[in-house]
Amino acid sequence: MPLTSPSPPRSALAVRLEAVLGDRRLPGRTGAVVTDLATGAALYERRPREPIEPASAVKLVTAIAAADRLGPDHRVPTSVVDAGSDAVALVGGGDVTLSRKGTGHYPGAASVAELARAALAARGGRPPRTLIVDPVAGPGPRAPGTGPDDLRHATAAMAPLMLDGGRLRSGHDRRRRAPGVTATRRLARLLGVRRIVKGRLPHRAPVLATVWSPLLSDLVGRFLGESDNTLADMVALRLAHAVTGELTWSAVGRTLTTAWSDLGADTAEVSIVDGSGLSRANRCTAAALTGLLTAAWTRPHLRPVLDHLPVAGRTGTLRDRFQHAPAAVGAVRAKTGTLNGVSSLTGLAFGPRPVAFAFLTSGNPDHGAARAALDEAAAAAVTEQD
Repeated sequence: MPLTSPSPPRSALAVRLEAVLGDRRLPGRTGAVVTDLATGAALYERRPREPIEPASAVKLVTAIAAADRLGPDHRVPTSVVDAGSDAVALVGGGDVTLSRKGTGHYPGAASVAELARAALAARGGRPPRTLIVDPVAGPGPRAPGTGPDDLRHATAAMAPLMLDGGRLRSGHDRRRRAPGVTATRRLARLLGVRRIVKGRLPHRAPVLATVWSPLLSDLVGRFLGESDNTLADMVALRLAHAVTGELTWSAVGRTLTTAWSDLGADTAEVSIVDGSGLSRANRCTAAALTGLLTAAWTRPHLRPVLDHLPVAGRTGTLRDRFQHAPAAVGAVRAKTGTLNGVSSLTGLAFGPRPVAFAFLTSGNPDHGAARAALDEAAAAAVTEQD
């Protein structure tokens, strides 16, 4: 009878994660990877290359890709230019953070009042008769795989500019049906314009006034911490336009995937269509996400992005989590992801050694139970490293 070698003993981390990720709270598909950040070695894998809906884990890709390609000091402009014949034109860069008068939903944002005052001053105080807006200066209101109901509460219809992320009121989530139209009309009133017309923007027109968004580093901190879908898609569209010259959702997908791959991650099974993770058409793998985290950790210009991740039990979308997994409190930084039937948790755990982890799950009817299981998995990444 041939002799067989005994299987090597499984690590405490593997035993614990198999118990947590394989229990009845997660009856659907689960992909998971835990990686040693110092060596890049995989400490645990469960379906590491199976494509699963990542939900808001996509925001990590947007944040790291934008920091890599645009830099932390990048700002988004909104301008009014002289179009001749007593007309001005609006050149919107996609800034969703603009406020009405200076105090709005996003700290440090510019206002359309400020833009109008500067444009009128450049014209010697004379109101223009006409404001020209480009009817095609945008990607379309929503990404493929995003439902119309999402535009009411989860995000807003994307436009060249909007006020307070399209919210009806600062601090509330309900959105306007046409936030770009609302913002443009507000600017027109402040300029004293008699009519708004659609038309192509004049080429190389003299700039009358420009206002700027907050720094990219501040935008990233906001959408990672609070999982702001509109802000994440704004940054992704800005990045896509800077890289490809296109302002389309397909350009977003290509740009993010290429940037991700260029950082050394295996993106063979990745399919991305937006920058927020709100689309149900997104797919990625746990291995690709931990590869991205490892790349950011090992690059000095990207590691600061990881400092914006919420801290377990203390900040952002993790503020009220981990009550039943106290070992993770203060020791885990991670991005949550939630869609109907989908839960994910992707980030860093700081135990005896720092590790990156990605837990992706779909097909789970009980969101609360799935979330508790993922919290326990993250806690295991802190405590069970031997």
